[in-house]
Amino acid sequence: MQKPQQHHEIEAPGHEQGSQVSYEELFAGFSDSVERLLIRTAQVLAVLLVAVQLILLVPAARQQLVKVERLEGVPFHNR
Repeated sequence: MQKPQQHHEIEAPGHEQGSQVSYEELFAGFSDSVERLLIRTAQVLAVLLVAVQLILLVPAARQQLVKVERLEGVPFHNR
């Protein structure tokens, strides 16, 4: 047999004094803000990945940024 779900009411900072906000509402607000942060972070990282890959297409930049390029005997662009 399942227990009936309890609906907890708590006072939330930033809300009117005496107003009650459920835990579920607070959690939904928090998770929405975390979700937006994660999506924005993924977007920024995707743009940075594309930018770095484009920079590595330039032989002079790749020579300076990639240690393996300096250690190889024959530069990639001369093949």
